[in-house]
Amino acid sequence: MGASGNTIVSVNAKDSQEGYIVETKEEYSENQKEQLKKADYVFSQEELKNAHYEGKHVEVIDGQMYVDGKSVWAIVIWIYLSGYPSLLGWMAAGGVVTSANGKIINKELINEIKAAWNRYSDMTDTYTTEKQKLKSIKISNGRICIVRPNGHGYDCSMR
Repeated sequence: MGASGNTIVSVNAKDSQEGYIVETKEEYSENQKEQLKKADYVFSQEELKNAHYEGKHVEVIDGQMYVDGKSVWAIVIWIYLSGYPSLLGWMAAGGVVTSANGKIINKELINEIKAAWNRYSDMTDTYTTEKQKLKSIKISNGRICIVRPNGHGYDCSMR
């Protein structure tokens, strides 16, 4: 058992043909839960111009994205700052991306997240380095997938 930032993580690594398979159990820390609660946001129509949700009312309430009042699947993007996860923003199907607290999300990171989402369509969270390089992803069953050191592929936890 260890701590990744202030996210609680249990790890048990096993060797496999695909690299290391890491068994984890991760939950949001109290700090992360608090950040999500405070990050309410309403998209302007200018932000939605030429996007999948153009002309619709899009907002984030308590960390969950809604379109015209209905909950939609969105990935929460976290950035590690001084070793602790800090809310960076969200990415929704259709490519809607916004940042929390006016932070800038670089295009390279957006492309890395889109590529990961194409592979893991049930992705819920991403974790990046301070330099906005994708570090790991979390999928809906709680599994964590860590980007391999060579940047090609992922080593995923077992559930």
